[in-house]
Parts: sequence; C-alpha cells; structure tokens
Amino acid sequence: MLRYIYVSIMIILSFMSLFIMASSCSKKTYHIYQFDNGDDYFCEGLQRIVNKEGKIGFTDSLSNMAIEPSFAFAFPFEDGYAKVTDTGKSESAGEHMMWVSDSWYYIDHNGNTHPEIFELKGIVFDSTDGSPLHQTSVKDLTHYKSMVSKKDGTFSIRVNNGDIINISIDGYYPQSIKVNSADSVYWHIFMKKVDSIICPKLQESHETATLINN
Repeated sequence: MLRYIYVSIMIILSFMSLFIMASSCSKKTYHIYQFDNGDDYFCEGLQRIVNKEGKIGFTDSLSNMAIEPSFAFAFPFEDGYAKVTDTGKSESAGEHMMWVSDSWYYIDHNGNTHPEIFELKGIVFDSTDGSPLHQTSVKDLTHYKSMVSKKDGTFSIRVNNGDIINISIDGYYPQSIKVNSADSVYWHIFMKKVDSIICPKLQESHETATLINN
C-alpha cells in the first residue's frame, strides 16, 4: 500500500514538473532577432531579441534578460555602446532592409542612455572645384578613433561632445575642429590645397678668363 502511494506521489510530482516547465516556456515573451537568415550574432556578450510587440532588447549568453525590449530598432553593441531608436520604420535598400529614423541615441550594457554620444556625419570637398575627396582621414583625437571618407566624400564617425576631430589628406592643409552637437551633426568640409613650392632656378655660373698680353 505504501509503495502504491509512493509511486502515485512520484507520478503526480512528475506531471507537476512538466506542467511548470510548459508554463514557463509559454511565458517566454520574446524570440531571437533574425539576422542573415539566422539567429542574431552575439556582440560583446549580448544578443538582440524581439518581443510580441516588435520591440527590441538584449539577452546574454545564458538567456538572461540584459536589457528589456523597448526599442523600435537597435544595432548590435560595438565598443561598449549600441545605437538605438524609439521611432522609424523599415524600408527596402536594394536586396536588404534598413531601419530609417531621424532620432537615434546610444545605450551602454546596462541600458543607460548617453546623450553626449552621437554620430557625426559629413562630406569632404576640394575647395577649388567642389569635387568630393575620398580617402580623407577623419580622426577623433580625443578617443583615438578614425575612419576614411568614401568615394563620394562622405564620412560617419561616433563621437562625444567636445571631442577634437582632425581631417587630413595628402596635398591639402589639415583641419582640426571641436565637436559641438548644438552647432551641427552634419559637416561640410572644404579642404584647401597646399601651396606649390616654387624652387628658384639656379643661376648659371660662367668662368671668365682674362688674357694678359705680355
């Protein structure tokens, strides 16, 4: 009789365990963000997730919730920060889709916002004819980050307010500008060519012979 009761209790406990597991699974309110026809990559230990409302957040490698889903879109973490937005929509860009928004900001691994960080964009021109300059070096001298302008002269670099940005290219005078998001987050940079160095022509030296008649 006791053996029967023991077996019955074990069966009941097993069913309860299965029920609890099924319940916990059914309470999972998100799925992994899909990227490149598969689950999103882990970047800096965090992976993007999407909840039932389509909001994006992040979990760690143990599936622990790191940052609650609350963003309309979020890029993966890079150098300690992720670029996110609360607005916008998905639009086609050739074979791919891209999220378009006019209001982006950055968060850290704890989900804290950093308004002092923003994306500085711009285009570099030749001041003489207005042609775009590609392969122009754009360096953040404050945080030691750099990139080069594209073929159309455009550049984009993540900066902090107050950073010093140096723009340089061979054959042109370099420029150093202090960043202030209140002034502009899109720069038009006109580069002036270095003045040509004119080498003075060496005067020809002629030896004059004096004939002395005895």
